[in-house]
Amino acid sequence: MANKSKATFKSGVLLPGLLILAGFTTSTDSRGELGDYVSTASKEISRINIQSSDNGAIYYFIAEDNGWSAQDCPNALIAYIAESDHGAEVIMSIALAAKMTASPVRFEGTCGNSNGNDQYIEIVRIELQ
Repeated sequence: MANKSKATFKSGVLLPGLLILAGFTTSTDSRGELGDYVSTASKEISRINIQSSDNGAIYYFIAEDNGWSAQDCPNALIAYIAESDHGAEVIMSIALAAKMTASPVRFEGTCGNSNGNDQYIEIVRIELQ
């Protein structure tokens, strides 16, 4: 009977240890993943590029220091939106005004593009600072 109690005790100790380890691993992983909703830092736009294609234009916004400093998308260099997306013209208008006045903006959107490249953020929101 003593051996059975000892085995039960060891199982009880191991289980909480595994739970703590799993929680610790998850909570310390600060890197976001492709497809995560992210926010950029507030920065000035240094360049605006427009690429035309058969499906319409895509608007690209590059930050003043070539990085948007999005915490959960740390490799993001370019924020973009397709001309055909709802609100794209308004976002472009605000971005142009921000560029002309050297005012910082903050973008929100999805980390990555359709090719899985985490140097892009597909934006859905712009905030003029």
